[in-house]
Amino acid sequence: MHTPTGSSGGKRKNDAASSLIKQLHDWKGLTNMPTISTLPSNHPFARGHSSVFHVTDPEGWVRGRASLDTSTGDLTMVLGLETDSVAEGVRGRLKVRLFDSNGIEIAVINMNQDIGIPGKAPGRARIEEFTLAKRIPADVASRTTGIDVEVEFTGKQFGLFGISLDVVIDAISILIAVL
Repeated sequence: MHTPTGSSGGKRKNDAASSLIKQLHDWKGLTNMPTISTLPSNHPFARGHSSVFHVTDPEGWVRGRASLDTSTGDLTMVLGLETDSVAEGVRGRLKVRLFDSNGIEIAVINMNQDIGIPGKAPGRARIEEFTLAKRIPADVASRTTGIDVEVEFTGKQFGLFGISLDVVIDAISILIAVL
């Protein structure tokens, strides 16, 4: 079950997946796999992601998943953002935790900057995914047998009908320059 933490923004950690990952560590065949991934959440709006956070103002979702190739150290993180608002979108970031075969956390990878999407066009929700890559040191990657992801809602992103504020400001500047 996801539990919220923090007061400056919303955060969700996939505790159920963490506990299942720990249980799977006991199955020795799994620890020899070259690529390990976070397990998909069973949340109805997860869309294949492991961690899910629902936002009510604006209506939207922040999602995340990750995988690590333990032979190369290539970590792939995917941040999913969705908004149902025409006036503004959501901003978010994710954190990935790596664990050894004893379930001990051996590394934490944080996004230092959040990512946002503007509001949607009239009609269907706006859904975007951002794939980020990071190289983990070989000694850490080779000891990793478990992975978990946590997402954080960091705020709203202005953008009426999917048009960012920068585009509106540029259009006003051009209009003023023409007049």
